[in-house]
Amino acid sequence: MEEKVRMKLDIAGENILLSVPYSRQELTREAEAEVNRLFATWRERFPDKSDRELLAMIAFRYADRYTEMVRSREESQADLEELTRHVDSLVRGE
Repeated sequence: MEEKVRMKLDIAGENILLSVPYSRQELTREAEAEVNRLFATWRERFPDKSDRELLAMIAFRYADRYTEMVRSREESQADLEELTRHVDSLVRGE
């Protein structure tokens, strides 16, 4: 099992302590930076929204994109499985 490290993140001014696998530190920092970049951008674009509303909007955006990515991956996996079956049948001369 990979060693974990404790990291302190700053998300929209809130400190969050996490334990992450050692190999995911850079990815975790990139995610932190991306959320903060989007928060700052939307803070300027939607000045009347509260921090809580902005964070909810950001959470939804990432959940929506994640869901889209999972669905796309599932469809790609199904296409690959179908292609593999087709190639196998061609190889067997069916």
